[in-house]
Amino acid sequence: MKKIAIISANPVEFYPPLWNLLRDTRWQGHQVRCYTMFSRKYPWERFEAPGIRIVRTPQHSWCCPALNLMDRLWFSLRVLLGLIFTHPDKVMYIESNSALPVYLYKRFFNWKVCIFIHYYEYEEPRQYAKEPWNGMCHKLEHYLYRQMAWCSHCNQKRLEFSCRDWGLTQAKQHVVPNYPPQSWQGCGRERRRAAGEPLKLVYVGSLSQESMFVKEIIAFVVRQKGEITLDFYAFNCNEETRRQLLAEQCPWIRFHGGIPYDQLPKTLSAYDVGLILYKAQTLNFKYNDCNKFFEYLTGGLDVWFSSCIELLKVRSDQVHYPKVIEVDFTRLEQFDWRHAASHEGLAEKQYRFVAEEANTELIEGLLQ
Repeated sequence: MKKIAIISANPVEFYPPLWNLLRDTRWQGHQVRCYTMFSRKYPWERFEAPGIRIVRTPQHSWCCPALNLMDRLWFSLRVLLGLIFTHPDKVMYIESNSALPVYLYKRFFNWKVCIFIHYYEYEEPRQYAKEPWNGMCHKLEHYLYRQMAWCSHCNQKRLEFSCRDWGLTQAKQHVVPNYPPQSWQGCGRERRRAAGEPLKLVYVGSLSQESMFVKEIIAFVVRQKGEITLDFYAFNCNEETRRQLLAEQCPWIRFHGGIPYDQLPKTLSAYDVGLILYKAQTLNFKYNDCNKFFEYLTGGLDVWFSSCIELLKVRSDQVHYPKVIEVDFTRLEQFDWRHAASHEGLAEKQYRFVAEEANTELIEGLLQ
């Protein structure tokens, strides 16, 4: 039996790829603890996984940065004490903001412990320089980079950027993409849009006017006067964006709030097209094959993605369905959506994106 500690300072509830990792049946027979924090906005949301002990630390919606820092330090202390008392064989932390307790444990309490690191996001050096907590934690990571057994990213481009930025070799670097679970296979939509029905668009995920083409897609749908409908599902939505969505009072646009991840396959089956709206203002989003991309395709939806996302351009496909279509959301008046929505004469393409397969090398490495 192996003792494994997995650390995520960001709440596990809003990381579906981490859900899929923790719910893997290969953890059975091993002692696995996940250290994380409660969500500020939705503290009642409680993810659970069979056989996994989840240790949560509260965090508060402080207006004072010093008090937010206290939350981070309290989380780090609780994790450090947990590591000292449980003495895990291997420790995996997720994102730079989780690094402090791992650094302290490795350097001062158990230098033999095996360290795994995974990044769901890529941060550029200039971003670390602007963020005091992440910047401080990332400086400590340079020690961990020399000691680690494994470091993984969601795609090859982000891996290459990190190696370039921090002078790392690719010998211990790996790619673990954000795929949906095996249970989603075969849940794709079977019904296709009938003639005369509106085209049903859906967006799932965090929502912000500042970083996404929200205003543009809303204006586009309104111009179609009922030929297209649009539904938004978002747990994380800033107040300005929420106000605009509610103020529209358009019968063809609806905002539903969040939806539990396990209900997503059934929900997506009611739609025709999944949207990816990022403006891609950083390299993290320019080279982002996000989990919703794979979830839409697994659900049988066409995908319309922002032309700002460089990484997805190589996945464009208009000769099969579900289609994957690059869209310039700043010029939607020039977009022939009827042609984009047509599947006439196209062969169906079966996509296979399975988290259990993507996570195999990582889990085997942790359990060796």
